[in-house]
Amino acid sequence: MVIRDKPLLLAERLATSAIRIMGIHDYRFEVRDFREPSYNPLAWTIEQVLEARKEYQGDSVRRIGNVIAWLTSILPDVEVSKSIPMNIEVQVHEAAKKAAKGLTALAGAVRDYLTAPTLKRLIYATAVIALEASRGCSIEPRLRSRRDRLESIMLKLGLIIGLLFSIFFIISIVYAANLVLALLMIAAMGFLWIAVRRIGVEYALLNIEISWRECRMTRREVASIIESPPAPELTALKELISKSS
Repeated sequence: MVIRDKPLLLAERLATSAIRIMGIHDYRFEVRDFREPSYNPLAWTIEQVLEARKEYQGDSVRRIGNVIAWLTSILPDVEVSKSIPMNIEVQVHEAAKKAAKGLTALAGAVRDYLTAPTLKRLIYATAVIALEASRGCSIEPRLRSRRDRLESIMLKLGLIIGLLFSIFFIISIVYAANLVLALLMIAAMGFLWIAVRRIGVEYALLNIEISWRECRMTRREVASIIESPPAPELTALKELISKSS
């Protein structure tokens, strides 16, 4: 597909800004034609960013430029026109200063844009894409340590639930008529189950984020991010990821 005139100019301005955020200053991306996603656009975008992190500068520039060109191609004309008087590079760099980091931030920014394409969302998505594309592949000791602690906690809670279930079974036989005691036991088991489930979700997301940071992400893991967006209660995980960025 070829994009022309104002969308073409905007795509080039956005791509150039992204490339500079990636720390590459001796390449300039020029949009001629670009490849459209052949499968889920969100999954495709995430995988393109992941591949760009593994490539040499020239290849990563072309890949990220292609992503931004395609995203720009779906921006409504009225939104494209808003970009004409703007200093796009300043806007992208300002967005990068405020942007969250990590895979969940990337997925969220691109998802928001694809859901309702606006210039503001495109600028923010470009900033997040550039930040993640510039991230090196590295071992994450802090995230791994957090994951190991959660695994230990889940194991202990699982043992406690198993013990409570055994106790509840015995009590239900010995004190069959004691409704209050039975309800208390059920409530305790329910509370522990909720805790295990919440920790389990955080554990799963940590595994995904670690795979992303270390460039071991698989297409299946990308699909899990798309199909199971992060739960709103996982503030602690997002803070942890932000601090270790």
